[in-house]
Amino acid sequence: MDNAHPPRRNTEMASIVDQAIALDARMGAANAWVFMESAQVPLQVVKRVLGMPSQRRSASRAN
Repeated sequence: MDNAHPPRRNTEMASIVDQAIALDARMGAANAWVFMESAQVPLQVVKRVLGMPSQRRSASRAN
């Protein structure tokens, strides 16, 4: 299965997701979920980012 994703086009959303990933590492998925929810990240993205880490885009591809 190819897990490649196209580069992110929405740099603001990319920044929010990257912050949430860091928050997940420091304070847990529940806090990261609330953070992304408050930033209006689509639920599908929240679930993928927190529930399937292998499906995340790498930070270097965000640009």
